Amino acid sequence: MHIKIVICIVAFFGFFIAKSDNLEPVTSYWTDEGNYSTEWFNEEASAFYISTAQELAGLSVLINKFNTDFTSKSVELTDDIDLLAHEWTPIGSNREGTAFNGTFDGDNFTINNMYINTQPKVNCYGLFGFCSNAKIMNVIIANGSVNAMSNCVAGIVGQSFFTEVSNCENYADCSGSWYVAGICGYSYKSAVYNCTNGGSHYGDGYVAGIAAVCYDMPVHDCVNTAYVSGNSSIGGISGFFGGNNADILNCINYGTVEGVINVGGITGNGYEAYFINGCHNKGAVIASSENAGGIVGIAGAASSVLNCYNSGKITSTHAAGGIAGWIIATSNYYNCYNIGDVCADNSAGGIAGYSEANIENANISNCYNTGIVDAVDDKGAVIGFATEQTLITDAFYLNACIDENNEYGISMQQDEMQSLDFVIRLNDNALQHNMCLVDELKWKSWTINSSANDGYPYFDTFFAMMKQYTSNNIINVSPNPAVDYISIKTKSNDAVKKIIIRDIKGSTVYNFDFNGENINISNLRSGIYLLTAIFTNGIKSAVKVVVE
Repeated sequence: MHIKIVICIVAFFGFFIAKSDNLEPVTSYWTDEGNYSTEWFNEEASAFYISTAQELAGLSVLINKFNTDFTSKSVELTDDIDLLAHEWTPIGSNREGTAFNGTFDGDNFTINNMYINTQPKVNCYGLFGFCSNAKIMNVIIANGSVNAMSNCVAGIVGQSFFTEVSNCENYADCSGSWYVAGICGYSYKSAVYNCTNGGSHYGDGYVAGIAAVCYDMPVHDCVNTAYVSGNSSIGGISGFFGGNNADILNCINYGTVEGVINVGGITGNGYEAYFINGCHNKGAVIASSENAGGIVGIAGAASSVLNCYNSGKITSTHAAGGIAGWIIATSNYYNCYNIGDVCADNSAGGIAGYSEANIENANISNCYNTGIVDAVDDKGAVIGFATEQTLITDAFYLNACIDENNEYGISMQQDEMQSLDFVIRLNDNALQHNMCLVDELKWKSWTINSSANDGYPYFDTFFAMMKQYTSNNIINVSPNPAVDYISIKTKSNDAVKKIIIRDIKGSTVYNFDFNGENINISNLRSGIYLLTAIFTNGIKSAVKVVVE
């Protein structure tokens, strides 16, 4: 079965490359003699500016062939790049002990027609194959495909150690064996901020829209809009996620996520010791065997999911949940809700499908479900099956969402759940149970509006910020990431009248009339902010800003 799948994928991508602009399939490499240029590089310099495909290929040669050290050096694109003429060779390969270790700034120029097939001299694939102690920012892969049939495959970085990837976008399709994603394939103690994936991805295990394997690292403010599929540990944002400093914050998945086992709208396999906060899954989540969840497919120990919600349909043979599919051990699910339908042969629940916590407690509190829940055996409006160590408090459900419920949860009528009294109750519960956990992961307040979320409660600041993220982007902020100051350029003939900057909790930190000068941000803490520009004609445009 797997052999047939691989053959089909290879055939598809081979056809795709050959069909592009009716050109013949590419057989030469950018790193072949005569196809690249390294004349722009000077060992004594610290900043480099490149504008052609030949010069970009020269960076690959400098790293892969000469193992050039880019510590404290930066490379910046100054023009769009077209890579159609030859097959791309990733920058860096851990097989040869080479890695890019500098700063690369794409400056939001587009890299077009990046095609990669399996190459014998590398074992990690993407624009960058292997990065260590590097920064990759503002890179846009506009189209192409990465077809490796190997491990560590992505549009931006195949494998990264201690590397920050920020403000990057990938629209190339990626396929491989293990660790396949749009932004980062395999990442260890790195960071991914404000990235978007629009390319479809296929693989055997650990496949995701943003980062396939994330260990001991943050993934913040990322969006996946594409189809993701594979066998085990498949996620819209991350395939496998965990570690003492691991958190997924304010991420959204819109694409369908499909696999055999451990499939999640945000992460397929939540290993242990992680936080997922402020995330939303809108895509369908399908596990042909077991463990499908709107947020997490299989949930490990010492972990917490807060302020998350699911609106996609969740389907599995065993263990399907609106928030979590299978809860293994100690974990917390606070301040979450599900409005998507949940279906399984057995163990289906509006919040969680199956909980086997036996030694320490698993907690579900201040959550609600309005989605239809259906299963042959073990179905519940809140949880399908649970051991005695699973503590469920203040968990509510719409009485019409299930025909026969187990003993868990509090049944409510539609008018009760759409009332201001219910909103007050949710907010009071959150305060009473102190659902902050840590300062950086506070609970979000609830609100209600008859024209939003079908009239049921939703997160106030979260919805407001997400709406602004999708506004017409006619402003550019630089540098981004920034340290002491930022400047603003616009694509509009109208002037910017006012600037508002909010933190990730929705709190306003700056609100002032704009005079065209640089904005001093030296007083802001490191983190993600939302900058909104209000023009003289009343139009608003928002952009995310990373402050280092």
